[in-house]
Formats: sequence, C-alpha cells, structure tokens
Amino acid sequence: MKRNFKKITAVFLAVLAALSVMYIPTYAATSTAGPVCGTDKSYYKGNSMYEKKYSWFTERYLPESSYIIPGLTSTEVEGQNCTQMVPQGICFAGDYVLISAYDYEKKIKSVIYVMDRAGKFLTLLTIDDKEIAFTHNGALAFDGNYVWMLGKPGDSVVCAIPYIQVVAAVYSGLASCPVSVFPLKTEKKASFILCRDGLLWVGTFAQTGDNYLTSYTYDPELPILLTKYSTIVLPDRVQGAEFYDRENGDVILAVSRSLSRSTLYDSYISEIDLYNMSSSVFSNIASPTVSLPKRERRIDMPPMIEDLAVDGGNLYVVFESAAYEYRVNSASVNPIPNFGKYPIDLAAAIPLKALDEQGDVVIGFTLFERIVKFLTKVVNFFRALVDKPNLAESADLY
Repeated sequence: MKRNFKKITAVFLAVLAALSVMYIPTYAATSTAGPVCGTDKSYYKGNSMYEKKYSWFTERYLPESSYIIPGLTSTEVEGQNCTQMVPQGICFAGDYVLISAYDYEKKIKSVIYVMDRAGKFLTLLTIDDKEIAFTHNGALAFDGNYVWMLGKPGDSVVCAIPYIQVVAAVYSGLASCPVSVFPLKTEKKASFILCRDGLLWVGTFAQTGDNYLTSYTYDPELPILLTKYSTIVLPDRVQGAEFYDRENGDVILAVSRSLSRSTLYDSYISEIDLYNMSSSVFSNIASPTVSLPKRERRIDMPPMIEDLAVDGGNLYVVFESAAYEYRVNSASVNPIPNFGKYPIDLAAAIPLKALDEQGDVVIGFTLFERIVKFLTKVVNFFRALVDKPNLAESADLY
C-alpha cells in the first residue's frame, strides 16, 4: 500500500510539473546553434594550430558524433538577449541531449539547451526557482527518471527535474519553457554530479587539497531524501567525472580536471585522468571511504575542460573555452597573453577505446610559457606583500 501511494504521488507530481509548462508564462526565445570557432565540427582536424599542441585530441575526436554547443553567439531568455553564455554540463536523457550554461555576468537566467540526437536545437529550459535561476549551474546527469543538476554554487544541494517536464517542453513547441526542480540536501558542497548503478554521485571542487565524490541512495521514483552510501577521495581541481565499462568488465572512472584559462598560469591544468575502479576497490564501494587506486592514465586536453558524459561508446567532453568572454574578450580582463588561443565549441565525442590506449599524453610548456609563468610568480609575490589578489585570482578561474 505504501509503495502504491509513492507511485501515485510520483506520477501526480510529474504530471503536475509537465502541465505547468503549459500555464507558466513563456517567451519567444531563440538560440543560435552554429559554430563560433570555425566552419563546422571538423574544424579542429587539419588545423595546424590545434594539431601542433593537441594532436591527440584532434586525431581522435569524432566530428560526426560530436555536438556543436548552441547559444554561444546569442541566446534570448525571457526577452533578454545574452551573448555571454558559458557552457558547463552535459547529459543524454532519452531521445535528447542536454547542455547547461550560465550567463557570465549572472544577470540573465541560466539555461539548459535541449537538442535531439542529431544535434538539432529543440527548446530552452529555464529554472522556475529564483534561488538558483541565475547561478553557475554546472554539471548534469540523468538516471532514467530525473535530470539532475546543481543548486547554488557552494551550497550542499542538488536538484531533480522530472524527465516528463523535458518531454513536455519539447512537445509544447515553445522555444523556451520554465521547469520546476526538487532540491535535495547533500553532505558536502555540490560541484559536479553523475549517476551510476542506481546511485547518485556528487563531487566537490577544491583548488588545492582533496575533492570528494560521495554516492547516495534514493528512491528513483520519488527522490525526496538522499542517504549517504560511500565516498571516494579525488585529487584537486576536479570539474566532472563519469564511469564507463571496458569490454573486459573493468569499471573505469574518468575525471576531468581544470583550472585557469591559460597555460601561463601556475595553477593551470586541463586533463582527463583515468582510474581502474574494478576488483576489490569497486566491489567494496559500500565502505565509508574508498581509496582511489593509482592513476592509470593522464591525457592532457585543450584548455577549460568541464563536464563529461558517456553515450554510445564515446566519452563526451564539454569545454567552456568558446564562451565569448574566454574566446574573444579575455584580454580585457587580464593582461597576460594566450587567453582564448584554443577554444573548442563542441561537446566533443572521443571513443572510449582511444582512452584505453597505453601511455600518458603529457603536453609540456614552451620556453616562453615557462618564462612568463616564472615572472607571474614574481609579480604575485610582490602583490601579496601589499595584500592584492594575484593575477590568477583576478579572473574567473572555473
């Protein structure tokens, strides 16, 4: 009887949420979906600038399976036009591909772009909650029933969006639809999120020291409470993570790590780290704290890597580097050169088999970069003496 009541309640809330799409005021919204860095999705292949430094990426990503991130040129939200959307998260939800983004100045609502599997833009979702509507909305995940997103940055909150709301928004024919979210408390501050084997995994972000990836159990039909299950200790500067399975049965944790816009910053990093979570490590995942095994592989990537998602044998990687502020306008924020040199306007598809190749992919610094990094340290030392923020801290780092 109790389970039937929960099912009825879940269906009622989902239908109510879907019907709200029809009655909450909407606006005529548009989103430009064309590339901003080149002419098409193959732009990075054969491009000498990218191939010289990031040949592993340019040789292996699949243009035909990748998605151009919409809205980078212009996104109209509730009558306001935004040209500074910063892409963040990605997930595959049923027939749709969802990519989240926030306004760099945080004056216009954050959005979730909804595309079909062919990459056609369908509609724009905004959040009908003033507490999180304008926030740095971050990663996305999908568990089959709910799309998960983050709450306010720095808060220990994640939010669930009933998948039926996404479907209703698409079939409404409207270009923009507000959706309702159900907030749930987490133990630690939520910075990225993923789903695996009925568990919700929520990660923290720290520039230095450890990050924590904590799993939670919950009712998949009506998620009203998260119960802590286990915690994995991760390295610093983690932006996203995703599990995937190898053909031999091994479970791999892919972790994206990123900080700073330019290789000239001492804090700069942009890479994917792979960890084999199989055998005793993953089988004992119910332990309160799980030790991370030795890193299996490091793959340096173009700057400003963000969220990860796995679909159809590919790892999809979102970069925020093609946002206007980083692609064009960065020089006005900070005088250090090299900003916006390698923007990527794709949710780029990389075959999982390419990740499983042997050997690290480490990109060294040029002599010029080493000299500038040294001089930056010297300048920051003297700035610290007069209590001024250093050059890296004066920009939006993540």
